[in-house]
Amino acid sequence: MSLISRTSLALAAGVLLGTGLSLTHGVLADRGNASREALPLQDLQTFVEILNRVKTEYVEEVDDKTLLENAVRGMLTGLDPHSAFLDADDEWLPEKLARQLGWMQAEGLALTYTGFWRVHATGRREVRVPARVDRQRLLRGNVIGVLTAICDRDQLGPMAMPLLPLRQDYAFWLDLLKRTEAAHGLQVPLAIYHVTPGSLSANRWRASAATWRMYREHAGLGPLPAAWYLASHVIRRLIRG
Repeated sequence: MSLISRTSLALAAGVLLGTGLSLTHGVLADRGNASREALPLQDLQTFVEILNRVKTEYVEEVDDKTLLENAVRGMLTGLDPHSAFLDADDEWLPEKLARQLGWMQAEGLALTYTGFWRVHATGRREVRVPARVDRQRLLRGNVIGVLTAICDRDQLGPMAMPLLPLRQDYAFWLDLLKRTEAAHGLQVPLAIYHVTPGSLSANRWRASAATWRMYREHAGLGPLPAAWYLASHVIRRLIRG
């Protein structure tokens, strides 16, 4: 049987919601046209009625964007235990999910990442990644591109990105590495990261300040360890360019 991905559904949801994507993706067997019948109109009407009821009767006010995003996330979460992440400006290569998930499942891995292409106005550069990183090593500098990561919730348990204005993905990986021995890297570029001029992450001073706050307030590091890790982090970023 051939393998097809649910990427198109999740990406469409992310684009329609106008938000960065952090929904579940996976692979499923292609069982032919019989399994692709249109959803009955009555079921769609029931879905809309439930959304309206939640919106009007929930204890706290919920806006349409939040309601739809969580509805889609819930549907996809129920289908597959793997979570992947993609912002609207970035891209996955067509083979990414099938190749990375196949490797994860074959090796029984809980958290993986890949290399990627970093694209900016003057050209592109391949970002290479280590084959393995544990929490201690990750504290010295983030090597996990958020657009490349896939997590297995069956192994890692419930998860959510920390509510930080910046460096939330870095804090997230450090949290997950308390639950598993290491993250593993597929040393092939399978995604494309577009550098956006003027973005928060492109401002190195602001990014360094956010990393310091994350070390101190989220990771709970003391001043001296935080300063040592930040220096290591900045040096790695300067070398990487």
